[in-house]
Amino acid sequence: MLARWLGPASLGLYALGWGAFRLLSLPATLGLHNGIQRFGSISRARGGAGAGRLLGSVLRLTLASSSTIALLLLVSSPWLAREVYDNEQLLPILAVFALALPAAAVLRVGAAATRVSQDLRASVVIEDFGQPFVFAVIAAAFLWRGGSVVAASVASALSFLLMGIAAWIWAHRWFPQAPTTEDEARPLVSLSGLVRYSVPTALAGTVGVTMTWLDRLLVGYYLPTEAVGWYQVAAQVSGAFAVVLGAFAAIFTPMIAGLLERREEDRLQELFRVATKWGALAVLPGATLCLLFPRASLGAIFGADYLPAAAPLVILVLGQLVHAGIGAVGYLLMMSGSHNLWLGLSAAALAADCVLNVALIPRYGLRGAAIATAVSVAVLFVSGLIAVRRRLGLWPYDRRFLGVLATAVCVLGGTALLHTIAGLGDTATVVSAAALSGALTLGGWRLFCFRAEDRLLLGKLRRFGR
Repeated sequence: MLARWLGPASLGLYALGWGAFRLLSLPATLGLHNGIQRFGSISRARGGAGAGRLLGSVLRLTLASSSTIALLLLVSSPWLAREVYDNEQLLPILAVFALALPAAAVLRVGAAATRVSQDLRASVVIEDFGQPFVFAVIAAAFLWRGGSVVAASVASALSFLLMGIAAWIWAHRWFPQAPTTEDEARPLVSLSGLVRYSVPTALAGTVGVTMTWLDRLLVGYYLPTEAVGWYQVAAQVSGAFAVVLGAFAAIFTPMIAGLLERREEDRLQELFRVATKWGALAVLPGATLCLLFPRASLGAIFGADYLPAAAPLVILVLGQLVHAGIGAVGYLLMMSGSHNLWLGLSAAALAADCVLNVALIPRYGLRGAAIATAVSVAVLFVSGLIAVRRRLGLWPYDRRFLGVLATAVCVLGGTALLHTIAGLGDTATVVSAAALSGALTLGGWRLFCFRAEDRLLLGKLRRFGR
């Protein structure tokens, strides 16, 4: 919507402001969204002891840390706009996103708190769908009345505020606020212990987000704002796969924490394999469209102005396919207490990403940025897979994963064959290819991949959803 309404140059300005916001959104939480999932899950396993005090501590820390970082961004906005990017129009956009940081932090932590109960409806409705939907409605209203890129930024801030309030209200439904026994009154974890666990996970997550956004910010430094708009749509489409995989990881994280707490290694191994299989299949239809029809997909979704993003899109999607095929290794390391190891791996991948972007963008432009990011993502998740194997003895592959590969071959081959035979226009190609790749993926999952363990896990997820 923003791409068509704003055009590449204004979208580039929005992307730079949004990038700064995303880089700071995880430090603003201090990683407490991970802390409350870990210790909240432990509290649940112990009958809810200390849950109310834990939620109160997390809320106070979240508000304090996010307000501090918001103030820092607000103060530094003039320098960033004028000195770094040499664009005065960026100043109000940065200021609006700075004011949105506390609300975004509360939304992230509050949504994580709702997942402790293993009732996934609130998290999915509020964070995954509610915030984007509210943003789309408000932004459409503002832009329809002639609003600019600043109005789109305000719409984003308002959506975080409204959904942040909703997330925290829902979280309070599960966490009891008035202790009724001595065990409930006793803190589950000390404040310093909560921070010691949470902050490294925030640093690791920030490193990952920085790796996601560093390419766009450096494209803005080296290339015109219009190029940022082109690259933004490629990164946004490929980033949708990361969002899908993150949603799967968020669903399984409370289960992972509970299995680790109860030391059920066999069930954890099975969960890891099933989650990786599901994640790979979930992104397969979209990846097929991007790899086989990048120009048609961009033209149909964003318009002809964004066709220069086709080559970067293919490269970035290949990097996300490595992520999908490996699974939630970062969450496994963090939930098992190896968060410092994941931080180190993420920092090394970020360093490689920075060097590659600086070396490749001036020479190869948008393709150079995409290559740098895809290589860095692949290095991070392959190293994470090796770490999970060595630390936890877990491995996401067995002969059942061959079903995923067989499904991928059928989906790619069948969709390519349709395009060759039919010879349709861009929009018709995208629609027909999306329908066919989705149908082939479902058919392949049912034929090659659906086993007894999938049926059991689906039953558990249905119970959690109630």
